[in-house]
Amino acid sequence: SGYSSGVEIQKELVARIKAIARDHALRRSDTAAPPAATSSSSGVAAPQAPPVTASREIPDYQVGQFNLIVIGSSTGGPPRLETILAGVPTNLNTPIVIAQHMPLVFTKTMAQRLDEICPLSVHHIEDNMMVDSGHVYIAPGGQHTHLRKVGLAKWRFEVSDEPKDHVYKPSVDALFTSAVDVAGKKVLGMVLTGIGEDGLRGGRRFKEVGASLVAQTPETCVVYGMPKAVTTANLIDASLTPEDMARALQRLVPAADQHAA
Repeated sequence: SGYSSGVEIQKELVARIKAIARDHALRRSDTAAPPAATSSSSGVAAPQAPPVTASREIPDYQVGQFNLIVIGSSTGGPPRLETILAGVPTNLNTPIVIAQHMPLVFTKTMAQRLDEICPLSVHHIEDNMMVDSGHVYIAPGGQHTHLRKVGLAKWRFEVSDEPKDHVYKPSVDALFTSAVDVAGKKVLGMVLTGIGEDGLRGGRRFKEVGASLVAQTPETCVVYGMPKAVTTANLIDASLTPEDMARALQRLVPAADQHAA
């Protein structure tokens, strides 16, 4: 199921290292010279459309606003996840589910590491595992994780190879889409550093139902791919640093109870 051999894991790591190198090279070239203006049909240089910018202010989220928090992450994500989860309030009742692009052996290790630094219990997801309030869940590498309803405000995880057309495993799009299916607009999504556009399709579903989405700021990303995709598509409430994402979660518990570990 996905990454079944050391060779495949090695290929994945090499691909990520090359992507990071390309990203740094692009950043150097971006600072070396301004972008060239594009020519219009009349031959006159046409100004480029300004990049879509998002607020850097933490949205005014309220206690009880969300029943579920989902986070999508890829290259460079684990240290950012550590920052966010270390700042989670000890009495946050909302479950957090994380899809990090990573082979199975590494998602297991990451779950153990995050469990050591997060004030909430962190679990590596297994198929049919029930979702409990106030717990953090890590999607296993090599397959996709979906949330399924099993009753009123009761959910379980379904881990499978579907959909097969989603290249990254676990797919952020698959997690985000299923999160909207079970919790509607009472979902808060976070898109962290990573290659590509995984999370864009799910982000569009967020927008359709009025769910909330934030993305990581460009300067704090190892690769500004996934956050850029949802930002430029105007799908997010704000562009936040990992530290401010943690502060956003602190707003979800009563002010008197905001005790982070």
